[in-house]
Amino acid sequence: MNAREAAYAVKHFFSHAKVIVPLHMGKGSTDDFDFDGFKKMCEDLDVEGVTFIHPKEFYGGKAILE
Repeated sequence: MNAREAAYAVKHFFSHAKVIVPLHMGKGSTDDFDFDGFKKMCEDLDVEGVTFIHPKEFYGGKAILE
């Protein structure tokens, strides 16, 4: 899922969420995900009342699957 698809999912499937942590669930680092682009796309879709937490702050910046 890219940043655009993730923003769409937040708007249409997770509208009740108050905190969003876009976890990177693959090989590589969290740098592979465009966090700022994701937040901008959420703003463009009028997602409001959500706190976004960068995955590096959530689980140390390592991939979940090695």
